[in-house]
Amino acid sequence: MGGEGVAFDREAMLAELDGDEDLLAELVDTMKAEAPKLLHEVRVAADAADAALVARAAHTLKGAVSNFGARAAADAALRLEKMGRTADLTDLAAALATLEAEMAVLVRELEAA
Repeated sequence: MGGEGVAFDREAMLAELDGDEDLLAELVDTMKAEAPKLLHEVRVAADAADAALVARAAHTLKGAVSNFGARAAADAALRLEKMGRTADLTDLAAALATLEAEMAVLVRELEAA
């Protein structure tokens, strides 16, 4: 887990923000606050076995983490999004566990940022 070992590509994101450290700090703070909420929405959808809701919640989460260069978390969210779109929730528990693990890595790295 953890993809390439770095969940948050700080330097790449800072470059995208033209070196604006204050904006980066603000975005990191926002993501630290939003990550648990976004993950909760995916969990609720998964618990309800609502494929459309799983797809939507995972898509939203994927977009948010992609901004931080969190490839492994984005890939895990994409897997859930595809499962929801095809309404094939066969491996839902395993996919959710992977997403939760990758999100934990991302949040730890954001906390250290």
